[in-house]
Amino acid sequence: MYYFVHLCLLNIEKMKNLKLIIFLLFVNNIFAQFQGVVIEYREYFDTDRPIERKATLYTTAATSIYEQDYGSSKQVKPTPAPDTNVVRQTFKPLVNDNVFFKIDRTTNKLETFGYLVVEKKSKIIDDLNIKWQLLSEKKVIDDIECYKATTNFRGRKWEAWYAPSLPYPAGPYKFGGLPGLIINLSDETKKYNFAVTKIEFLKEELYQNKFDFFKNIPYDQIQSLKEFTIEREKIISEFFESEIRERGSERTREKQDRKGIELIYEWEEEPKK
Repeated sequence: MYYFVHLCLLNIEKMKNLKLIIFLLFVNNIFAQFQGVVIEYREYFDTDRPIERKATLYTTAATSIYEQDYGSSKQVKPTPAPDTNVVRQTFKPLVNDNVFFKIDRTTNKLETFGYLVVEKKSKIIDDLNIKWQLLSEKKVIDDIECYKATTNFRGRKWEAWYAPSLPYPAGPYKFGGLPGLIINLSDETKKYNFAVTKIEFLKEELYQNKFDFFKNIPYDQIQSLKEFTIEREKIISEFFESEIRERGSERTREKQDRKGIELIYEWEEEPKK
C-alpha cells in the first residue's frame, strides 16, 4: 500500500519508494513558506466491543489537531492487533460528530471538549507530561526507518515507532514529543493500536480552516482536566445514588475502576517516597 504525496509538478501516486517520496517532500518544503503534513491513522481498539475507525492528524512542527472520525467507526470481531509492518487504507467519508484534540507543542497544552451533562459542554485544558525512553531498536515500516520509544502514560505502558526522517514531534491521540512522527503506537496489552495509513502535504488553507473550525466550537465553560474529571465523576455518582434511593435500597454505589485509554491521572497517583 502506498502513501500518496501531492506535489505541484510531480505525479508520484504510483511510486513505491517511500525514501524518495520523503526526500521530495522536504525538498518541496524548503521552497514553501508553510510546512505541514496531514496524516491519516487507523485506530483499532480491541476492547469489550472491538472497533476500528479513521483519524486524521493535521500538524506543523509547533501545533497539531487530531480528529477522530466517529462516523467511520465500525464494530469488528475480536482479532489480533493489526500487522504494524503493513499500511492499509480503508476509509469512509468524514461526518460532523468527531472528537478533536488540539496540541501546542511549545507549551505541551492540549485542548479538547467534553460534556458534563447533555446541556453543559466544557472546553478542557490538559497539561501533557509524557516522558519517553528512546531506544536503539529500529525496524523498517513501508520503507520508512523507524525507532522504538516507550512510555508510561496514565496507567498504561506504551510502545511507539517513530520516524526521524519525518521531523514532526506529533502522533495520534495525545501522544507526541518524539524526534519524529509516530508511525505506529500500541499499549502493552495491544488493546489500543494506532497505525499510519497515509501521509500528504497539508495545504495552509486546510490547516487554517481546521483551526478556525476548532476555535469556533461552542462551549459553556473552560475547565482543567482535573476539574472536569472530578465534577463529571461527582455528577455520575450522584445520579446513580439517586436511582438507588428511588428504588428504596440502602445500598451505596461502589466506585468503578476506569476503563479506556487513560486509567489514572497524575493527581490520583501515590506520591513517591
